[in-house]
Amino acid sequence: MNISIQPLEEAKEFDIGIGCRARAVVWPGMGSIYRTMNYIEINASHKTKELYHPDGEAAYFIRQGTGKVVDKESGEEFEINKGKMILLDAGTRYVLEAGTGTTLVCIGGPCPPDENLYNSDCESK
Repeated sequence: MNISIQPLEEAKEFDIGIGCRARAVVWPGMGSIYRTMNYIEINASHKTKELYHPDGEAAYFIRQGTGKVVDKESGEEFEINKGKMILLDAGTRYVLEAGTGTTLVCIGGPCPPDENLYNSDCESK
């Protein structure tokens, strides 16, 4: 059995959109095989680029703020706020968007890991 502790300050940053800061805390680059755990901050009135994970679900816990998750194929919008959970089926194309006047903080990511999320732009903080 192996236990690994990953400080947020040492997480790897990756591009998820303008006005956003995404850090991979648990991901394949630190040895995780089956899951990811990302810490995502979206500045007020900003949104992520379109996200898509063809081979697995994605789940997020809303730690702070308000906003919405948008299903890019249907156009359906779902209001989200602190304390809510989001579960997205494999293959769902989606965007996370912060409300006005609030930073949206989401914790989670795709499972199994989506290697395309952590492209060559992924670098140490």
